[in-house]
Amino acid sequence: MTSPTTAIREELADQLQRHLNRHAISDVERATVVGGHTVDLLFTADRENAALLIDTGPLPGRCPARELRLTHAR
Repeated sequence: MTSPTTAIREELADQLQRHLNRHAISDVERATVVGGHTVDLLFTADRENAALLIDTGPLPGRCPARELRLTHAR
């Protein structure tokens, strides 16, 4: 069974990939490892690699500032 956070992350990744495709970026890798960490999307644009992490926000009861710091550190 898929968790709600995983389903939201997948839907957001789908939307981002469609957006990138509309802007002629079609070589997109999903859930790939970069530097030992899994990133949601990896693509190349203008000969530069870009790795994207999707922030779905904090879980209920968690401090938003702390969650943002952890995502940023990741």
